[in-house]
Amino acid sequence: MYEKDETESPSTFVKPDDSLTFVNITSRHTPVQSVIVAPMQLNTLKQSSTSDPVLTRLEKNGFTTSSNSRPPSATNVKRSSEDKDLKCINAALEIERNRLVEFIQTLQKRLDNANTQLVEQENKLIEQRKMNVRLEKDMEKVKLDLNNVKNRTVKGRGAIPSVPKSASLQSDNHETIEELEIRLTLKAEENDALKNALKSMLDAKEEDLKLYNETIQSVKDIFLQGIQHYKPLQTTRGST
Repeated sequence: MYEKDETESPSTFVKPDDSLTFVNITSRHTPVQSVIVAPMQLNTLKQSSTSDPVLTRLEKNGFTTSSNSRPPSATNVKRSSEDKDLKCINAALEIERNRLVEFIQTLQKRLDNANTQLVEQENKLIEQRKMNVRLEKDMEKVKLDLNNVKNRTVKGRGAIPSVPKSASLQSDNHETIEELEIRLTLKAEENDALKNALKSMLDAKEEDLKLYNETIQSVKDIFLQGIQHYKPLQTTRGST
């Protein structure tokens, strides 16, 4: 629209095209005067071979053209900022999720290996206990045989030929008992070693479980911080 003082003669009125972006033409001499012309129409006027009386008159009166660009909406700026914050939170949560998945996979492998070793150690322990029972039975049997030999020796002292034979049997029995005792001691030590190994494995499992719980708590804290950071943004969006 072109506005001017009442003393001036009426000029040509250019109807703006609603589908175009318009340009404000403002006079630096008289701020009240302004005209809105579509850019395409203004360029057409400038590039035409014949001078347009309206454009010539505007230029003589010191009118200047400026783009009627609107500043970005505050709502759009706020939404863009909220989107960036949400993307950052999502990226952080995605990284933590990937780390947690890798950690769980590592723990699962270690747990499977520990369970396999535990089963093997338990089987060995069962075999050792069975062997100890057999050794104890053999020892009891040897002791009974030794007592029987002693009784026979006492009863048959009068017979000279039987003395060397009973002495040799007694010596063999003593050697057998000593051998069984040594084997029993070794098996007992092996059992203690297996028990210590099982205890170490259980301690390692407890450490893994503790580390797993700490990681879960850390991820939970990060997630809660992201939620707390997102709630004010959502409240602000709702109020706007």
